[in-house]
Amino acid sequence: MNENLRVGEYIGPVVSPVSEGDGAPSGYQGKVWFAPLDGQELVYELTVQDATPEGARSVALQELDRARGAVVQSMTQDGPAAQRLIEAASHEYELGQALCVLDAADRSSDGDAARFLRVHAVNIYGRTWGSNARSDFSKFVDFSADDLQLHKKLKLLRNKYTAHSESSMTVTVPLVNLQRGVGGDVETLDVATITSESSWPPSFTASFRAMLERLREALQARLPILNAAVIDEIDREQRDELFQRPERVQMDPRAVVDWEPGEKRQRFPVSRMIPVYMVPSEAQDE
Repeated sequence: MNENLRVGEYIGPVVSPVSEGDGAPSGYQGKVWFAPLDGQELVYELTVQDATPEGARSVALQELDRARGAVVQSMTQDGPAAQRLIEAASHEYELGQALCVLDAADRSSDGDAARFLRVHAVNIYGRTWGSNARSDFSKFVDFSADDLQLHKKLKLLRNKYTAHSESSMTVTVPLVNLQRGVGGDVETLDVATITSESSWPPSFTASFRAMLERLREALQARLPILNAAVIDEIDREQRDELFQRPERVQMDPRAVVDWEPGEKRQRFPVSRMIPVYMVPSEAQDE
């Protein structure tokens, strides 16, 4: 029997008659070969008996579910509903990350670190629009008039300050140190620069947080509808195939020297391959 089954896959049931000594069938046996869901690199054989072929097949499948697991997790088939769910769920993740960063800023006792974290929260929110890899967040939720006004300010803040350096919030000026000499002449001792960076008002951060929470809740309320659309998109034949041969998310180990920041975000189902960059241990470096 095939020993190359992936985790969760099975073959069968194969039903055959069981004969008495005189050759007359006394019943039927069903055999199933499967790879367990716990990740063991083994193939198990399961054998059951019943009085009828249909019964042997049914009992074999029931025992398979018990031995392998009745609930099988698999990636879904690609389709319009799956793509919409991926986009919405990834936006929900970004909003949650922005809120986590704001929480970390509130907990920080270091003023500079808190400011850096709030800058990062704006940049994370900026990922939800203007992407070449997915639709804008506004495709999935309705913005109020106040939300739109705040969104415009956040977009300016991101484009002029947090991701670039075009805002008056950061100012650099040159300074010279002068000294009058004994004869009365003034000479330049040296040149220095000073850079001043200001932050935005706490009330703006409070409004930003409130909008994030409100929009994230609206998106979370939309996700069950998008989930149902994915269920409707999978037909019976596809469900049976995924149950018998589940598609797993896979890790793609890579050497850390191959890391490139410009690699484009892949669309599903190519995105099932999650890159994991392997850092050499100290023992390997020696």
